[in-house]
Amino acid sequence: MIASGGSDQYVYIWDIIKGNCIKKIFGHVGWIWSVKFSPCKNFLITASNDGVIKIWNVKNFELVKSYSPDRPYERMNIRKVSGLTEAQIMSLKTLGAID
Repeated sequence: MIASGGSDQYVYIWDIIKGNCIKKIFGHVGWIWSVKFSPCKNFLITASNDGVIKIWNVKNFELVKSYSPDRPYERMNIRKVSGLTEAQIMSLKTLGAID
């Protein structure tokens, strides 16, 4: 079994004997640029330009855990900030700010 990923946001699991795709996993929202099986072969680790690293169980290909970095304004309280437009407030919230 080998794994691949690419710009379509899917991880593909391949049967190396038959040469066909046996499983297609969706879980990222960006280009998947890294796939690796764990040394024990029980897990598949994927990384994407969405900034998320995911760990999958190889037995059933269910998601075990996701790791995400903090966004630039994560947990920044903008409740008492004045002079911001609605668009700026929405942008800051998208980047992690709270109000």
